[in-house]
Amino acid sequence: MNTDFTNSLPGWLRFIQRHRASLITGIPISSLIIGLAITVTFQYQAEEARNQVRHTYLIRNQAQELLTGVLVAEIAVKDYALTGQKKYLDIYKTTTKNLYISLDELRKLVIDNPDKFQKIKTIEKTIDQSEKLLKNYFNAVESPKQLNNSQQTVLQNGIQTEITRQEISRFIQGEEQLIEQRRKIQNDQIKLTWLSMFAVTGMGILGSILALYFMKKLDQNLALQIAQTHAQERLFRDTFEQAAVGIGHVSLSKQWLKVNQKFCEIVGYSREQLLRYKLSDFTHPDDLNKDLFLFKKLINQEIPSYSIEKRYIHKNGSIVWINLTVSLGSCLDEFPYCPREEKRYGIAVIEDITARKQLELERDRFFELSVDMLIIVDRDLRFKRVSPSVEKILGFTPKQLQKTSFTSLVHPDNLSSVEQSISEENTQEALIFSFETQLRCQDNSYKWIAWNCVRIANTGSIYGTGRNITETQTSRRCD
Repeated sequence: MNTDFTNSLPGWLRFIQRHRASLITGIPISSLIIGLAITVTFQYQAEEARNQVRHTYLIRNQAQELLTGVLVAEIAVKDYALTGQKKYLDIYKTTTKNLYISLDELRKLVIDNPDKFQKIKTIEKTIDQSEKLLKNYFNAVESPKQLNNSQQTVLQNGIQTEITRQEISRFIQGEEQLIEQRRKIQNDQIKLTWLSMFAVTGMGILGSILALYFMKKLDQNLALQIAQTHAQERLFRDTFEQAAVGIGHVSLSKQWLKVNQKFCEIVGYSREQLLRYKLSDFTHPDDLNKDLFLFKKLINQEIPSYSIEKRYIHKNGSIVWINLTVSLGSCLDEFPYCPREEKRYGIAVIEDITARKQLELERDRFFELSVDMLIIVDRDLRFKRVSPSVEKILGFTPKQLQKTSFTSLVHPDNLSSVEQSISEENTQEALIFSFETQLRCQDNSYKWIAWNCVRIANTGSIYGTGRNITETQTSRRCD
């Protein structure tokens, strides 16, 4: 041992170092007791510090998994509300089931901490409230009488989900602060541990052997903890790679850090190619400013997350519509792909909605180009959507008719027969029913319209096409 290091030690350690041969020979038992006490004490404290850091990492990672689940569930609910496709409902149910599993794992991790346990209960309450709202929504979808409340319920659920994400994000931020504190304690304990090891070296061969024995036992425990941590990481990787949506990590400088295979399939690039691009490189120019504006607010922590529908330019030049949801995560120091100067990164969930957008475009074109009147009315016969052709026929704009009752336009002489024709008792799902009636125009005149309609049983909505037959009716009357 060099002189400089020896002189830097406390006086009693310098004494042990300089007289270690006499101490080993003269008082071996004292040497053993002192050396063992120092080694075991500091190694135990270092192990406790490491355990606390690992435990906090586990809590933080579990909370991040919970946050990802909430985001996926929210996307599934929105897609179900927009498309009514059962696969999104199945995704939501699976994700919700996993949310409660994650909550149970999180409760186990914080069972000895009343304050954290209470925070988990608060998060669970927000998830339960969101679940209750969604049950009401699904009941509304299944029960036609409550349909009018379904859209409001979806909006309320969005607000409740936002509250849930904020609660989880605050919890994660608290854990990250705790990680920093415990890492500092861990580093201090590691320094003390190494110092104790040097001290034990000067206490004799017997004390050193025993110290190494206990160190080996501690390292075995550490290896066990590392294996358990790797199992958690492997579970996260499987979720990341096998997700039905694209998932990616992006740095604060907008560089892609890690992407899954589904994301590669959405944009047509290989994983290696994607990692050379930035967040904005294959975004459609018309969508770029909004995306960058929201990302800037996210990294400035003005918002916890954001979701937008935007267009990607596929490698083959085609347009891919996606729903992008981004939240803020944090880097561990040992993550190889995280820039050293950046301690946080974005978690992006990318869902391909091109097929849905194409269907919406075709539907809108059909409505816009139709010469006949196209309408959708709800169970209460209020207009939900009207084609622009209504203005040429009746003089009303589609906006003027929004939420107006269909029967309010029917001529009084035809009202009774119309109500009987379109009543639920006289109409069956998927069967076309027809009738003719006079409808009031904006100038208070009336025109004859021939209707072909079909009712959707589970919602009570009626889809109909109306053709102006006023000239035909007039000719008949003249004859």
